[in-house]
Amino acid sequence: MEQIRCAKCRSIDVVVDGKICTCKSCGAKWILDDGVSNLYIIARRAKENRDFKTAQMNYEAILKERPNDWEALFYALYCREVEPKIKDIPVALNRINICLHSVFDIIQKDLVGVEQEDAIYEIVEDVTSFATGAYNSAHNFKWGNFEATLMNNDLAQLYIDASNASVSLLLNLAIEIEDRFSNDAKYKNILHDIYVDKLEKIFVQCRAYLDAAIISTVYARVDKYDPQFSTNDKNHVAEKKKEFEKGQKRGGLLLAVTVVLAVLAVVIWVVAKNI
Repeated sequence: MEQIRCAKCRSIDVVVDGKICTCKSCGAKWILDDGVSNLYIIARRAKENRDFKTAQMNYEAILKERPNDWEALFYALYCREVEPKIKDIPVALNRINICLHSVFDIIQKDLVGVEQEDAIYEIVEDVTSFATGAYNSAHNFKWGNFEATLMNNDLAQLYIDASNASVSLLLNLAIEIEDRFSNDAKYKNILHDIYVDKLEKIFVQCRAYLDAAIISTVYARVDKYDPQFSTNDKNHVAEKKKEFEKGQKRGGLLLAVTVVLAVLAVVIWVVAKNI
């Protein structure tokens, strides 16, 4: 028999009396539905075991019966996109990004208390893990195939698109939570973790490839949780620009000196030959 897990607190300490299930951890009660309830059990177990095809199939079956279920709506898509090929990373990130608004609509409307909090924590954990993992895969692919990337515009564009998609996904995840639940103090730590611990780290690596609108939004949002971020980042960019310009000047001066010395060498050789 499949293990029964509480949909509210996810505990497996559940007592079954006929078709009535009671969670000993949180006290929740529900009627055991051998159809949909089993689909949840199979889908969650498959997801935990990273059997994403099985999880996707069962979440899609749940959606047919419960089209407004946040878990099925989110994870049917998540399980389909979570292990993309390198070339499909930007598309996978963008698809999950688009899904977030509808999922949070349901969470805000239909869930309360611990159930709502658990749903938000679960989504944050999986989305931040996917976004950072996908970005790192694109980043490592770029540097592992650096010469090919320089020669191939499509490979170069892949990293640019993956960078924008990763930052955009993390940013919109945080915005969904901040704009909907900003009055709830318990989400402040979650937002700090997304903005400062996750988003900043990717942002500083790929800033040069990001759209201007994304950069300005990141500055405006992150500064609430890391007040000196935009100032420090802009100063860092300015310093790098100065270093680059100095390097160009030094390179130009060195080239000029080299040319002068070469000309002098030729003159000396010609003079010496004619003496």
